Amino acid sequence: MVEEIAKSSGGFSGFGAVNSEEKEMLSKIKTIFFSPGIANNIKKAEEKAQIKLAKINNDKSLNQSSDAKPRVKERFNIKNVVVQVKIEKEILKAKLININQTSLLCRIDFSERQADLLKSTEISMEFPQEFGKTSIKSSKCHLVRIQADNWDAHFKPKFVKVVWHFANLSEFNQNALSQILNQLSDNK
Repeated sequence: MVEEIAKSSGGFSGFGAVNSEEKEMLSKIKTIFFSPGIANNIKKAEEKAQIKLAKINNDKSLNQSSDAKPRVKERFNIKNVVVQVKIEKEILKAKLININQTSLLCRIDFSERQADLLKSTEISMEFPQEFGKTSIKSSKCHLVRIQADNWDAHFKPKFVKVVWHFANLSEFNQNALSQILNQLSDNK
């Protein structure tokens, strides 16, 4: 293959023929690039690069979509927040990934009832001791996005990431959330 390219492009010396020095160089190129060990290493490196790129693109998609407006409000990651998602009479536990003044991103273990997430939802959160065990109770939210992630052997997601937008935070809940986010912003 390398020889054909060299010949069709006029050879390395530009006269349409591959001379003995060029043949030796081609032989070295073939040995380096087409040896099984190198080829496997290159393939593995390409696969790792593809996986890394896919992960980067996936992480970016959590923060923005290609047609989304630029993020106006900063999001904060707060550990150990207890999130309860009430859908009709059922309460699901969720893990808070990040939050801002207008919305939150959570991770929920997958169950067959996930379609119910499309229904009207109330979210309650209890923040850790460092925030004075502040609670936000029964805030109506509407679904913005669901993203299935980490699939099992039966092609079902192990968990889903869900973005909700606060529909009507009470003044009390709004003030509590503002206080927490301001504390986080000041600590940066």
